[in-house]
Amino acid sequence: IAIFGSVGYDFTDDLRVTVEARYAEERFRSTRVLQNLGEDPRLTVNATETLKSFTPRFTLDYNITPENLLYAVVAKGTKPGGLNGPVAIDAGAAGYEEEEVWSYEIGTKNTFFDSQLRFNLAAFFLDIEGYQLTQTVETQDASVSAITNAGDAHIYGVEFETAYRPSALPGLTFTVNGAWTDSEF
Repeated sequence: IAIFGSVGYDFTDDLRVTVEARYAEERFRSTRVLQNLGEDPRLTVNATETLKSFTPRFTLDYNITPENLLYAVVAKGTKPGGLNGPVAIDAGAAGYEEEEVWSYEIGTKNTFFDSQLRFNLAAFFLDIEGYQLTQTVETQDASVSAITNAGDAHIYGVEFETAYRPSALPGLTFTVNGAWTDSEF
């Protein structure tokens, strides 16, 4: 089940705010049977999980000129949780929660020289909670992979994009793009 809504408001011709939100609820029910072909089932595992999320997004746009935009975005996102396989469930690693991220971005989008030159620049920060990793779970009979919420992560970065299409040389485009990121787990 999911519900989404969006509202925007123009404070002036050049300043706009947009607020968006999504509520989602997901229910998992699983019956899993561990069985080798031709043999009786060794293990039957029943598991249920209900995941709920609310993900807002706030955007502020300011047009310095019709060709130059400044913006800021704050948004929450999720990576769904779920259930692991029957051996992992039996070993106590049944389910894992959603991974949540708050993202913050500021930037500018620009065109110059009658739209021949485009230059965009953005700086961002991602604050991740419940980072999902696949880890080994040991049982008496086997080692299996299970997804767990292993910790938190932070990612910082800057990226730029440039494209130049000289009107004197139709069909020719020069591009230079770059990015730098730093992450911490």
